[in-house]
Amino acid sequence: SYARLLQPMAVFAIATNGKQTRVIDVHSKIELSGKTIGCQSEYWKRGCTLSLDEELELRYNALRYFIGYSSANLEAFSRSQVNSRIQTLKGSLKELQKKYIPELYVERIDITESFNNFLQSSSICFALIGESGVGKTNLICGLAERAIGDHVVLFYNATDIYGDIVKNIREDFNWFFSPHLEASEIVKRLNELSQHDKRRVCIFIDAIDETSSPNFIQDLNDLVRKLQRYQNIKLCITCKALEWNNYLSLKGNPTYSAEHLYEHPSAINTDQENRVIKKVPGSYVSRFDNEELNLLDSKYRSVFKYRGNLVGEAKRECALGFMFRIVAEVYEGKELPKAIDDVC
Repeated sequence: SYARLLQPMAVFAIATNGKQTRVIDVHSKIELSGKTIGCQSEYWKRGCTLSLDEELELRYNALRYFIGYSSANLEAFSRSQVNSRIQTLKGSLKELQKKYIPELYVERIDITESFNNFLQSSSICFALIGESGVGKTNLICGLAERAIGDHVVLFYNATDIYGDIVKNIREDFNWFFSPHLEASEIVKRLNELSQHDKRRVCIFIDAIDETSSPNFIQDLNDLVRKLQRYQNIKLCITCKALEWNNYLSLKGNPTYSAEHLYEHPSAINTDQENRVIKKVPGSYVSRFDNEELNLLDSKYRSVFKYRGNLVGEAKRECALGFMFRIVAEVYEGKELPKAIDDVC
């Protein structure tokens, strides 16, 4: 790529590790050998001349891939960015004080399927909405880690976002890549490369209702407005149900987030006893059902070694993931309670 950026453009590029040396035709990328390399290069035989269109195309591609936004570089950046931004939430069996413990995570199949359908849709925003402690952070962390490799992934915990969202995205890219670009140019490059690779760019933001940024609602609305032009760039957010309406309208008008929100056509919101409740725009995260509870129980039991079975009121309350976590930790190595009052 560097050889194509020289003025005038180089004819040959030489690559060596000190023991082996290779000569590459810069124009065709063909490796040359022997003593008459000039005769093997069409570019050389044409007097090292290119049409304007040919030169622009070669230089443009060189700029795309030289120390910059190639597919391989983007994947490396994506993994690094997610690992850095998710570390305040992600723990392990030795760091149980954190919210997201992959070894204890239970995938919500309906949410995963809905998210995959969203990626193929024309919608921009996928919102996980639910009561406090239902497992929204675990879900968005699980979805983000699952998407790495298949897509370009960015992850943010809203509590760690200072200033506007776009500024944080721009700084993450410019710290990793050498060119310092404006946000608009970064978005254009991301969209172009994702289209070429048939992937999506997925921006995950957890707990938008917990941000300390005073203008976050407006910033999020403006981000969705700007992303309208780029169908390959998707936004996934989580929010408490009680705070969600603040993000759906501004001064009586629907926000761009509301206008471009993904709605699963067959989604029905229910509570822990499978009673239909008021429809919440977005993807509502309900409490664990019996099958999910059994899977969660097997994971927690193997770690906390509690005895007995969850029954009655205790089981109903533990359908809220956060409560299950508390019960498992309080009754580590002990007999499980029959009623939730025994925990308090």
